[in-house]
Parts: sequence; structure tokens; C-alpha cells
Amino acid sequence: MEAVGGVTSTRHQSEREAKMHLYSLTLQKASSISSACAGSFSDPKTQEIVAAKGKIIELLRPLADRPGSLAVVSSTEVFGSIRSIIPFRLPGM
Repeated sequence: MEAVGGVTSTRHQSEREAKMHLYSLTLQKASSISSACAGSFSDPKTQEIVAAKGKIIELLRPLADRPGSLAVVSSTEVFGSIRSIIPFRLPGM
């Protein structure tokens, strides 16, 4: 506390109480695919697709029993936005 002109100030207490916390929340998942690439990501003998939907990365696998259908193997939300996905191969693999 500080005494300023005979008035007691609680400047430090009000600074601690006045902290603002921001929270970002998406109410609905993105539905349109903005970028995608194909490859073998979880198994060398399986063709899969990685799709970017806003800030979500999904690993999709074609269903053998239903041609033209895809199953979501994994889905992960990232903090940020995905602008592009490009395939690459590690040397020696």
C-alpha cells in the first residue's frame, strides 16, 4: 500500500486482480479440406491420405469393403492454421 496525498492506494492488489485471460474456442469443426496429400504414413503397404481442415489434421484410410469411402484413422487439432501440406521422403527410406 502507498500513501498518496493522504489517500491509501492499493495499486499492487488491483494489478493482481485485473489480470485478463483470453480463451479461444471453436464451436464447430471445419468441414472443407483445404489441402491433402497421399502416402504411406502408418504402414508401408497401406495407402492413406492426410487432409488439412483449417486447424485439424486428419489421417484417412480407404475402406476395402466399401469402394469410394474413407475412414478417419486419426484426427488432431493444432494451435494455429494449416496453410499447406506437401509430401516428402526421408533420405535412405
